[in-house]
Amino acid sequence: MQFETLLNRLSEDFTVQQSKIGEDTDIFKVIDMSVSQVDKRENVPNILYFLDTDTYTLGVTEIPEIGQNLLWTGSRKPTFCERFVNWAQIEAPDNGKLLSHVRDLLLDSYQTQTLYVSLLQTLLNGQNISTVLSSIAEKANSTLVVIDMSGKVMASSIPFRLRNALWQESVERGYCPPDFIEHIRDVRRSNNPHELKQNPYLHLCEEAELYYLFSRIIVDDALFGYVFMIQESEYFAPQYREFLPLISQIIADTTLKNQDHLTIRSHLQQNILMDILDGVSKEQAISRIHTGGIQFPERMCVFVVRPLYYHGKSYLRSTLLPLLTRIFPTSLAVMYQKSVVLVIPQNDPLHLPEEASRRLQEICETERLAAGISNPFSNPVKLREYYTQAAKVCTLSRRMDLKGSVHVYKDIAFYDMIDNLPKEQHLNQYCHPALAMLREHDQKNGTKLYETLKAYTLSGFNQNLAAEQLFLHRNTMNYRRQKIEELTDLNLENPDTRFLLQYSFLIDTYLEHVIS
Repeated sequence: MQFETLLNRLSEDFTVQQSKIGEDTDIFKVIDMSVSQVDKRENVPNILYFLDTDTYTLGVTEIPEIGQNLLWTGSRKPTFCERFVNWAQIEAPDNGKLLSHVRDLLLDSYQTQTLYVSLLQTLLNGQNISTVLSSIAEKANSTLVVIDMSGKVMASSIPFRLRNALWQESVERGYCPPDFIEHIRDVRRSNNPHELKQNPYLHLCEEAELYYLFSRIIVDDALFGYVFMIQESEYFAPQYREFLPLISQIIADTTLKNQDHLTIRSHLQQNILMDILDGVSKEQAISRIHTGGIQFPERMCVFVVRPLYYHGKSYLRSTLLPLLTRIFPTSLAVMYQKSVVLVIPQNDPLHLPEEASRRLQEICETERLAAGISNPFSNPVKLREYYTQAAKVCTLSRRMDLKGSVHVYKDIAFYDMIDNLPKEQHLNQYCHPALAMLREHDQKNGTKLYETLKAYTLSGFNQNLAAEQLFLHRNTMNYRRQKIEELTDLNLENPDTRFLLQYSFLIDTYLEHVIS
């Protein structure tokens, strides 16, 4: 136990009248200078020297030349106290009680450290944190849960002893109930929101009628999460107030010790994004976003970038993710379903910034990637819906053999709609009958009228552009158009006819690539 911690614990039962802490150190042993002869060779930093100045007077030669820790009672300040790096004056009517309390605190601290080493060794021997939690929970007949700042469950004891159905269901899905997350936020706001101590606290969640002890998980002076001991009874044995800070410290030391604050923050964001993509409820998504403090753009779209040939997570993490975040530095990014998913600001609902678009095209071509871009949206709770759009772009653009590597959902939305129809649906029945008539005529007569009408339709009914695409003379194009109108009785100037032909050829194109 360190000198400052010892003073804080003593101040709960005694009055600390004055103190000086020059260099805080751990204390393992206490020596009463009034009853024990001081061996100057014991002048080590981990000894606490004690003296009652009202009863005993020591000469300067009877104390260490330079000491680390001194504690005294009495009205007279020792003349030699400035030789000590740390010292304090305590008001205590009973010195024996004070010394006994000091020794008990040091013993508790030693036992706590021993327990910490034991638990840490258990983890290093291959047991996971849930095993440690389960062992403690069984002895306490309680439930332990570890969550990060967003409410994501990192570990929990097994079996889950709470009879609360909402808690049981939520923990099975890997997160805390949203109401409890909000309760924790309220508790934090009502106390000191900037306090970063692992000391355990006892609270009642009135909504759930549950009592709980909790300890904060602190990493690099930042709050990462909590360890909870939760039960219906308000009685918690004293030793469990020591266990929770130990669990908090072990998680910080083992799971997160090699991660800086930015890495931990990124980890927290990725957990929330992945859970939303996995389909957590709307209420849970709102609570997790709010609690985790994720800032989404006011207007955004989802990018899904997927290798044509999967090279493993290592490639996504070390190569693809850095490449994409350099192009879109303000994006939220996560690896998901063998892809990199980015949420990027999108003020223009139709176009990306020219430079970003160019660099994205280059990377997709060089790395052999497919990129899908969703429609723009503003509600982050709908992230999964728009992720599905972008992912479908990657899938359909390859199946439809579309040119280029980067495609947007608005250009394949019609294909997505018919792709979602039941597979047994005969889609060709929805096509204009003129298409089947022209195919049959071409097969019998060796003509290319179907191909001509398709090019004319997909060019936006621009006859010159269609002729250019088919390498036809204008007169030939005019002849074919007239022949098509004679055979099918189509009025190619009619807007309704043009609309029917447009969606018919889209269905036909889909059937050619997907069904064949």
